[in-house]
Amino acid sequence: MKAILCKQVSFKYPDGTTAVNCIDLAVDKGEKVGIIGPNGAGKSTLLTLLNGVNQPLGDLYINGILVNPKTVKSIRAVVGIAFQNPDDQLFCPTIFDDVAFGPLNYGLDKSQVEHRVQKALMEVGLENYQDRSSIHLSFGERKLASIAAVISMSPEIVAMDEPTGNLDAFHRRKMIQWIQNTNRTCIITSHDLDMIIETCSRVVIMDKGKIAANDKAEKILKDFNLLTDHYLEPPFQFQTQSQGGKS
Repeated sequence: MKAILCKQVSFKYPDGTTAVNCIDLAVDKGEKVGIIGPNGAGKSTLLTLLNGVNQPLGDLYINGILVNPKTVKSIRAVVGIAFQNPDDQLFCPTIFDDVAFGPLNYGLDKSQVEHRVQKALMEVGLENYQDRSSIHLSFGERKLASIAAVISMSPEIVAMDEPTGNLDAFHRRKMIQWIQNTNRTCIITSHDLDMIIETCSRVVIMDKGKIAANDKAEKILKDFNLLTDHYLEPPFQFQTQSQGGKS
């Protein structure tokens, strides 16, 4: 059984704009897949389909369960999404409350909730932030807090939209290490292709709502012509290797 299986999945916004156009995609359990592409390619919209934030056209299965209004509650227990804008997820008086929100709604007792919150904050490097308010944090810190809020719910599948955006070097490394070390299925959209090559075994290029390429990460990210065709630049490490080979 695939963790994620998309069969001719599409999505149109109310104004008629097609954001995702007949996607076929399969993701194995435990696999880490990077979704890359230019702005407006449909990457973020695809993530919202995975747990029913937006309802897909076509057939989208999570662990063999078809995503639809009747199954969305159970699907959201499996798929956690960390949105690109952390302010979409942080709304409580303290970071502890934000990260505890999901586990509390699962009906866990106080000690279990506290353990999950402390563990999630430690994993993203915010272990001393639990009593702080998100309004006093930097954008990068709020990003980490929103990801901790997802981690605390222990989803089998984690969908992350630009997880390293606006992070300093220390917290970017923390996030990379978390992705590398987790055994969860991860779907990651990002323009940080150096992070993608460090964390993902496979890369999918999206452009104009469609899949333009789907292959092993190194094969795609070393294909300078393919990347250029889709308004992307190769990871810095591959650019450096290329320059070194020419000298």
